[in-house]
Amino acid sequence: MLAEEPKFTFERFIMWVEVQHVSNPNSDGNAGGIMLAAHYGSCHDHIHLLKGMMKWGITPPNYMLVDTLAIFKIVRSMNEKASLKTLVNRYAPWFPHEPHDANSDADALRFVTMITFPNTRMACYAFAIPCQDYMNRTGLNMYMPSPIVTFKNRMMYASASANTQSRVTAPVRRRTEVPARSKQDELPRRCE
Repeated sequence: MLAEEPKFTFERFIMWVEVQHVSNPNSDGNAGGIMLAAHYGSCHDHIHLLKGMMKWGITPPNYMLVDTLAIFKIVRSMNEKASLKTLVNRYAPWFPHEPHDANSDADALRFVTMITFPNTRMACYAFAIPCQDYMNRTGLNMYMPSPIVTFKNRMMYASASANTQSRVTAPVRRRTEVPARSKQDELPRRCE
């Protein structure tokens, strides 16, 4: 049995993130400036979070998504190990990190990123992608509900937004007469 309904949990998470953003004195108040960072998030955390929201009928907010593994691999070194445990041991050995504990992982990632990249915000922005673009590139947008398309008088109406409608003509197939073939046409021809 679940402690809370997942839909309620996702809604509270979104509300909490936005309250944190608005209450930050350095915030611009724009939800599009919120960045969710995760180590190897592009293959795990971001996908699970977005699919979970969509499963419960929640449209994911258009936050920026950042994969810190990409930052470390590209900016630091492709050949270095970049697991979170290795990075904590290298850049923040004083931090008592408990691997696979959500709070400990989040704090460890914050410390390591801030120590390694003095201008953390710029490093993250350079590797950030808007949520909607990420969903389009990974195919997660196929889980979103499609707009309803109806046909009326051989015209297709698709709602571009709540206030406007755009008309697109539906393709019309025309019948063309195919000349009848005779038995003579079906026989193989001789080369003369």
